[in-house]
Amino acid sequence: MLEKLADLLVRAERVSEAERVARRALLMREVHAGGTSPTLVSPLHTLGFALLLQQRFAEAEPILQRAVSIAERDPEHQNQLLEVLGLLATVYIVLDRSADLDRVMARMQQLNREVMNAFAAETGQPLPLRQEGLEPGELDTAQMLTVMRAGGEEEDALRDLAFLPVIALQRDQSGLDTEAAVWYQRSLELRERAFGPASVEAAEGLLDLASFHFNRFRLGEAEPLFSRAADVLAECDPCAAGAAFAVAGLADIAALRGQLAPARDLYRRAIELRRRAYGGDHSFTAHALHRLGRVEGALGLGNASDQAARAMYDRLYPAGHEFRGYDLDRLDAFFTGQIQIAVVSNHAGRDGLAWQEKTLGPGIALANALVQGAQNVEIFGRQREAIPALERALSIYRRVLGPSAPEVGRTLQRLAVLQQSVGEEASAERYSADAVNLYRGRLVDLAARSPEDVLQEQRLTRQVFLTNLELKVPTAGSPAAQTVADSFEIGQLAVASSTAAALAGTTARLAQSSGEIGELIRRQQRLAEQQARASEEILALASTASEQRDHDKEAELLALSTTLERDLRGLARRLAEMDPAYAELLQPRALSVDATSRLLSPGEGLLLFVLGPRSGFVWLVRRSGALVRRLETNEPEVRALARRLMVQVDPFGRGTRPVDDPTDSSFPHDAASKLFRLLVGSIADELAGISHLLVVGDGPLQGIPFSLLLTGDVETNAFDPRTAPWLIRRYALSVLPAVSSLRALRAKPTRSRAKEPFLAFGDPLFGASTAGLRTLRRLPETAEELRAIAASLGAAETSLYLAEEATESAVRQARLAEYRVLAFATHALVGGELHGLAEPGLVLTQPSAASVVDDGFLSAGEVAQLDLDADLVLLSACNTAAPGDGAGGEGLSGLARAFFLAGARSLVVSHWAVSSEPTVLLTTSMIAHSTANHIGLAEALRRTMLEFIASDKLSEPRYWAPFVVVGDGQIGLAGRANGARRGVFPCGWPGAQELRECIGVGGRGSGSRDDKAG
Repeated sequence: MLEKLADLLVRAERVSEAERVARRALLMREVHAGGTSPTLVSPLHTLGFALLLQQRFAEAEPILQRAVSIAERDPEHQNQLLEVLGLLATVYIVLDRSADLDRVMARMQQLNREVMNAFAAETGQPLPLRQEGLEPGELDTAQMLTVMRAGGEEEDALRDLAFLPVIALQRDQSGLDTEAAVWYQRSLELRERAFGPASVEAAEGLLDLASFHFNRFRLGEAEPLFSRAADVLAECDPCAAGAAFAVAGLADIAALRGQLAPARDLYRRAIELRRRAYGGDHSFTAHALHRLGRVEGALGLGNASDQAARAMYDRLYPAGHEFRGYDLDRLDAFFTGQIQIAVVSNHAGRDGLAWQEKTLGPGIALANALVQGAQNVEIFGRQREAIPALERALSIYRRVLGPSAPEVGRTLQRLAVLQQSVGEEASAERYSADAVNLYRGRLVDLAARSPEDVLQEQRLTRQVFLTNLELKVPTAGSPAAQTVADSFEIGQLAVASSTAAALAGTTARLAQSSGEIGELIRRQQRLAEQQARASEEILALASTASEQRDHDKEAELLALSTTLERDLRGLARRLAEMDPAYAELLQPRALSVDATSRLLSPGEGLLLFVLGPRSGFVWLVRRSGALVRRLETNEPEVRALARRLMVQVDPFGRGTRPVDDPTDSSFPHDAASKLFRLLVGSIADELAGISHLLVVGDGPLQGIPFSLLLTGDVETNAFDPRTAPWLIRRYALSVLPAVSSLRALRAKPTRSRAKEPFLAFGDPLFGASTAGLRTLRRLPETAEELRAIAASLGAAETSLYLAEEATESAVRQARLAEYRVLAFATHALVGGELHGLAEPGLVLTQPSAASVVDDGFLSAGEVAQLDLDADLVLLSACNTAAPGDGAGGEGLSGLARAFFLAGARSLVVSHWAVSSEPTVLLTTSMIAHSTANHIGLAEALRRTMLEFIASDKLSEPRYWAPFVVVGDGQIGLAGRANGARRGVFPCGWPGAQELRECIGVGGRGSGSRDDKAG
């Protein structure tokens, strides 16, 4: 039962729940049957598949290897062994382990031969197609690829022809559709050239390519291939099995198109061919009978064929046989989706609808069939025909699973998209609004859920909000004030859904803390787990046959789920009231336009960006009002431009080169200019009077510093960074993880009440305890960097914890709340960067023996529990602001929010690795500007950057552009304004002297806006 439920959950796209159920099924099997029982293969298979779908490849490998080891000892599991090996091959493709991949593919090829030979012996018929292949080790994958890509000798290529479909299968399973199609096509061409276009060998290639296209619903491409194969094999008396496969493919296509009468005739022909090939009772014959029965039922012609198929299964497989149940379930799921297109399209008539209701019952099976049928209809561009089916499915889901079930949300979202596609804007907005309300609540609940649940849900949640924005915000013109206000809140939810996964691990960490907050979080997590279990049970009960359903139990569970949901919402409100800072970290609420504008000073403006796959949006909020514009770009275009910009300015860590390294490549000024035009150009005139921009980025925009953008075009041969129109010339820039962060930050006292100026941790020692951290490069130059900063703030040498003193224990034991400025000069890591690392954090000196208290890694969850009262936390570390997933920036967002919760007002972080010499100059100059001129950190950083830009040796953006102020850039620093002492900086590198002179009060190149270019 549990294994079937896990399989059902996978099909329902509830992958993390499927993982939990599969683990429970596995545990129960182990308890009752032992650790090597063949009954473990199915739950191991499902568990491995669920992990693959979550892209947790390293975790999937040992699970799948164990399934292979058990299945290899049991001949009854040969078919499932092939499927598990296919999943394992996918793992090795992703992990780039070619030797392991070769071994698995060779075993798959050998098994295929064994299965097909046994099949031929069982039926007494020749194989439908040639099954000649390579012996294991005769030719590995890499060698074959080399032969084929080089063209090779024709005879050699043909001699190894049997391996081509295996290569295509590798590409197919790894999602490389384009490459797979090329290999299938190449195989067909070689077969036709060698054996002739009317040969059995050519028919094998036709069927491979036809199946490839059919599985992707490219029916127009699959149909002529099946037809050609059927014609070729019809002339071959021993090839009835292959001909039946081709004819059955044509029958499936006819059924998918709603052409039920032609489908019926084709299935009858396929059955005749299979009886000729295999004899009376055979599983393949039962397959075709089963499908014929479904077609006849839809046509109102009774169910005699379906009964004949089931009777044949009873004779072939005794009751309770594992393969029989699995195979029938698979047939029902597959064919119900196929035939549903006819019902949805009203081709089947009332008899078909009645048959469907009688067969499937009025519950989840019917709703799932309606959804599948609607998807099939959409494939042919008949969106209007899909809408009634989805509306009926929605009604069933709401009634059976409850109004907040994930199935309800997915169906609402699909209806909104469909109604939008057919021009029914009012209906689309209605469905979209319902979906937004549902997922707005679920977004709050995400903080209580596991990281796996969050990852599974966040993509759909974000798409719900993006669809709503596409419906609300016009493509041109200025929308009404109410539209601006409503869309501004939806935009914030879209950004919040992206960062939810980065914060899930932090929630787990906070749940381990003592005190009332920790207890409330633990209670919230327990309730979320209970609700997930209740949802699983409801789905399982509602998916059983109509006559076997326990409606009273369903109603009881539905009431329990509703109560748990209400309790979860209540706990979220209580946590927000008890600790608003916690709510801002893990349960951010959207801030209204009015509330945001009241938080801004007259010279400030807040920019919120949201990027979707089809379009993007920008909001500008200032003290005097707000506006929204739809951008003439989208996430893929912005990502491509951002990647080009970042790769060019800092490919492979170029910022770590010495300052006097003469090698360089031209700055992609065209990409920097285009990004400005696409993102800011439509509102540039509205920025008049603004001197400080607070930016809330989205997706790739969280991974680039806005100071890199150019406000005008520059001639390629005339580009000079010293005179280029950088955006930083116009505005001081601050970055916010979320709009609501501004409320949390400005609710704090304006200045720190701490008495001490500076405390720092740097130059940590790596390599003692944690394997993944041993490879990190030590940063001895950061010691000089921190001494220079301490000097600029008038702090004593005793405020520095360096080398062996820079430990996690030292951080915990220090009275951090007594210091106005904190610095961590070390490596920062983001979630997933090392195996087992679920949170972003900072690397410190590794203890000789790691413990829960000190493992050498200060995670975001641990940061959130610190007690700070700092105006500035300086993360002078390599790659601090690098995007959490290589593209999205969620890691920075999670780490920044954790510091804000702990009590920091702002952070200065870097987007890429930078040499220590420029870092020393930039950070000390920024601090000196702020303390001497009583200006905010954002403006102080702007002036420092302009000093770098004006210099001869440090004008390249790789030295100054990576640094950003995260948080409230309006906050300044108090302290001595004497600049840095002579002799503190490293000597011997060009360009330092002119910048040293700028560090003091009113130094040359202080960078007023009167100096701006462009």
